[in-house]
Amino acid sequence: MQSQERQWEIGELIHRRTDLSTFVIHWTRDSDASPARENLLSILKGARIVAQTPMGAAVNALRMQSVSEDRETALDSQRVVCFTEAPLEQAWSFVAYIHGRQVQFQPYGLAFTKRRARLLGINPVWYVDMTRGGGHDWLIKDVWSLVEKAIESGLSAFPKHPIARIAPFVEGMGTWSDDPRDRKEFWWEREWRHTGDLTFSLEEAAVIFCPEEDMAAFEKIASPGRVPSPGELARHVPLIDPRWGLEHIIATLAGVPEDDIDSV
Repeated sequence: MQSQERQWEIGELIHRRTDLSTFVIHWTRDSDASPARENLLSILKGARIVAQTPMGAAVNALRMQSVSEDRETALDSQRVVCFTEAPLEQAWSFVAYIHGRQVQFQPYGLAFTKRRARLLGINPVWYVDMTRGGGHDWLIKDVWSLVEKAIESGLSAFPKHPIARIAPFVEGMGTWSDDPRDRKEFWWEREWRHTGDLTFSLEEAAVIFCPEEDMAAFEKIASPGRVPSPGELARHVPLIDPRWGLEHIIATLAGVPEDDIDSV
C-alpha cells in the first residue's frame, strides 16, 4: 500500500504508467457542506453527480468581461461533471501527496468504462496549445473570440448560443503563464466532461474507490445479497482502495477472495 505522506516526483508518476486498463474516473472532494466520503455516499445512494463550473474556455472569457448582467445565468451552460481518463493502477497517484499540487484528492470516487461513459454522454475535453510564440495559440484565440462575441450579445442569451455547447469541452493549455488556469495538474491524462448533472444507474459503475478501512460502509450499498431498493446496486460493484498496489487491484477485480490476496 502506498503511503500518502511520500512526496512523489512527477517523472516517477509518468514512468509508472502501464495502461493495464483505462477508465473514466470521478474523484469526490471535500466541500463546505461535507467531506469527500459523505459526498461519495450521497452520489451512490442518489445515482447522481451534481455539476460544477470548470475552468474552461468560456469561463475564462467570462472572467475577462466587465458586464453587469447576471453572470450566473451564463455560467449555467458551463456547469459540468469532470472525469479523468486513467488506468486503475495509476489511481494511487491521484491521492498521493505531491509537493506543489494545488488540489489534494481524497481516496473516494467511482469509475466508468470509456464505453459506458460515452453512452452516458460523457465526452473528452479537447486540449489546445495556447503557448505564445510560433503561432501556437491561434486556435484557442479564435475559440475565445467566438465566446466573447456570444457574451457581447447578452449574458442571458449566452447559454443558448451554439458556442456554449462546445466551450465546456475546449481547454487552453500552455507553458507561458503562471496563471493556474493555463496549466493542468494532470496534463498527461485526458479529461472528460458531462454537461449538467449526471444521473446514472448504479449498475453502470465499474469501480467504487474508498479506503480499505472504510469499505464496510460502502459494502452496505454495493452488497448483492438482497433485492435492491430503488437507488441501490443490483449487482456487486468492486470496491478498490486507490492506494493499493497493482497486484491487489487485479486480484480484487478478478474476484479473488480477500483471504487469498497478499497485501504486503
